[in-house]
Amino acid sequence: GYFTIVCNQREWRLPFDVQFEPDRLYGSTGEITSLADFAALAMGHWSEAMQLFYSEAFAAFIRRQPREIQMLYQGYRKAIPSSSNLEEFMVAVGVKEPVDFTVRERKEEFYGVSENRKETLTIAKSSWGYIEIQVESDSPFVTVEKETITSDYFLGSTMLLNYYIHKNRMHAGKNYARILFSCRGTVRQIEIMATLDREN
Repeated sequence: GYFTIVCNQREWRLPFDVQFEPDRLYGSTGEITSLADFAALAMGHWSEAMQLFYSEAFAAFIRRQPREIQMLYQGYRKAIPSSSNLEEFMVAVGVKEPVDFTVRERKEEFYGVSENRKETLTIAKSSWGYIEIQVESDSPFVTVEKETITSDYFLGSTMLLNYYIHKNRMHAGKNYARILFSCRGTVRQIEIMATLDREN
């Protein structure tokens, strides 16, 4: 365009050019120019990525993405803020793999239980990101230390979970229980058999 300046019956035209530059998005890892950059931030700084995910600056960044990503983001942004939403969004747009978990499925046998026992098992997760596992026992003589396990409990890719066998809740003969681990439709289990006497 031009500015027109009129002075002493003379006229000057000064050309100008306006360029619009959208607000840039930054994190502690530097400028975020793509969803892959955002995933890289989340991998090392999950809490920071969570705050950014729900910010107006990130919403403006998403408005420059394809329509299907915009609609996906709006759905997660309107939900109650949670790490699960952030995890599912990144998986849905293809910038990370979903987190899976493993526990060695087996049958544990305890003969002649004479007092309460504490046992330990190992749970492993497949990659970085957020995971939430529900844990329950289907018999009162076995209880678990934690009924909900999240990524915060893992040291690296593994965590130890204690479970307890309660002698005073057992009956004569064989007592059976299962510890069930559930996450996003995946269920894994450990079977437990215990007796109060020495029968075999």
